[in-house]
Amino acid sequence: MDATRRGLLSLGLALPAAFALTGCGESAVIENVDAARVKAAMEKGAVTLIDVREPDEWAAGHVPGSMLLPLSRFDPAKLPPAQPGKDIVVICRSGNRSQTAIAAAQKAGRADVRLNFVGGIKAWAAAGGRVVR
Repeated sequence: MDATRRGLLSLGLALPAAFALTGCGESAVIENVDAARVKAAMEKGAVTLIDVREPDEWAAGHVPGSMLLPLSRFDPAKLPPAQPGKDIVVICRSGNRSQTAIAAAQKAGRADVRLNFVGGIKAWAAAGGRVVR
């Protein structure tokens, strides 16, 4: 990954297109999606939202209908099976842990897990998305 992309990621800024994260000889294709895209997909029933924050963060507020799979004990085998016409989107607090979970899922053979909710629950709430406790 070039220094510019690495710098943008460390600042938590979104990249407009898909990009590859590399490390230890592995690569993951991750596409950033924003709150508007996730909200529209949720309204159509076309998304499964996986939250990789910890249980205490989840309890403090999460997107209705999302599924909790904390990164600290993330197991790609616990992801729901791929469904035609339904994307899996991974969310965390700001978009960093979700990238790690996506890379782990892809390493385990889940090429369908590639959508990172950039900005995470913070961006969802800032866009007026409903949060439940």
